[in-house]
Amino acid sequence: DTLGLSSPEKDIVLKEAGSLVNALRSGSPASKSETLRGILVFYGAGKGADELESVLRANPASGYDRLGYFMLGEAELMQDDEAAALEEWRRGFRATGSPVFLQRFEDYFIENEEPARAIETLQKLSGDKERDLLVRFFLGRLYYRLEMLDDSLRILESLRERLDLSPTYHYLIGRIRQRRD
Repeated sequence: DTLGLSSPEKDIVLKEAGSLVNALRSGSPASKSETLRGILVFYGAGKGADELESVLRANPASGYDRLGYFMLGEAELMQDDEAAALEEWRRGFRATGSPVFLQRFEDYFIENEEPARAIETLQKLSGDKERDLLVRFFLGRLYYRLEMLDDSLRILESLRERLDLSPTYHYLIGRIRQRRD
């Protein structure tokens, strides 16, 4: 059942999704997120994930990469395949370096009351020298969200030299110190 909709609603959604899929194939300028969502809805999570992968392979420089990996992960979650979803987000982060994936890991694990897995995932991703700054910043912010203030401050202060001009960095440091007092 598509998104738990009634039959008339489902027909409307499928028609709209089909239009978006056709727009993608013909090169029409539908927004990327609308197109990818349309693929998922039109084909369903399982076949939709396959279609998304074929779009990514056929158009590697199309700009669908970040959103595509993200949506592939979401499609895997819709199929109750957590491991595949996490792997798609990892692949997406490695391919694009986008913080969207770090945020999704963080939110996903917190929503599922598994903060230790969020910490572990970010720690594993921090080994990449090219993106280490971003991952460590997110890890420090995650510790802050989890009220692990000493750990958060330790990580973030180690980034001071590289982030000294960032207002977000100073705001976070200030909030941590305020909570500690």
